[in-house]
Amino acid sequence: MNISLLATDIALITQEATALPTGGGAWTGIGYIIQVTLSLSIIVALIFVTLKFLLPKLATSPKGRMIQVVDRVGLEPAVSAYVLKVGRQGFLVVSSAKNVAYIDKVDIPENIDLGGTPK
Repeated sequence: MNISLLATDIALITQEATALPTGGGAWTGIGYIIQVTLSLSIIVALIFVTLKFLLPKLATSPKGRMIQVVDRVGLEPAVSAYVLKVGRQGFLVVSSAKNVAYIDKVDIPENIDLGGTPK
């Protein structure tokens, strides 16, 4: 008997919570529009903050022991030139969407770090 009373109470509470208030006229509709707009703006702001600040910190590129990218220059939208350090040697390589081409061997000074800035 207690279980049936509990189920009836839960059903009544659920109906009261989901029922829309009546009376209030146009102000009730405007209040709902303001509430939805504020909720949407908060969600969009959270998405923006996540994409702007959190994802770049999570997207780390693995660092190799033998091959390091010393510098990268974009030549065209789909073409880039790379200076690679393999062991103690440096190579200039150009890559596009369709192929990769070895250009020349280059000298890399010892005082250049991976970011390409002199120490």
